[in-house]
Amino acid sequence: MSRSIPFDNFLFQYLKDTERALGYLNEVLSNYKDNDKESQEELLLCLRSIAHAQGGMSNLAKKTGLGRESLYKTLSETGNPRLGSLTKIIEALFDFEVEVKIMRKNKPKAVALTCNCATIYSTV
Repeated sequence: MSRSIPFDNFLFQYLKDTERALGYLNEVLSNYKDNDKESQEELLLCLRSIAHAQGGMSNLAKKTGLGRESLYKTLSETGNPRLGSLTKIIEALFDFEVEVKIMRKNKPKAVALTCNCATIYSTV
């Protein structure tokens, strides 16, 4: 009989792979609803989990230049991060350049994550 492991351990092991982590982030962004508390909490949980899996908050703090305590607060369930902080976090986690495009009101907003090899667009 196989032994089970705690979900968090499985998740963090799974998210060590950058492509899987990016897939998780893209899925969360594709389901994001503006001004929806649940969507924001899900996005922050996603980034928190990826940060933990990819070396922890201390490592992320070094990469972003943001304080470790500030990152914990920013990515907490009650966090309300600024766009600049989110950009730094995503760029540090994925070695991407984040670009935000403004769209007309009746068209979906789009976020483009760009790296050396591809651009991934996700509606927000």
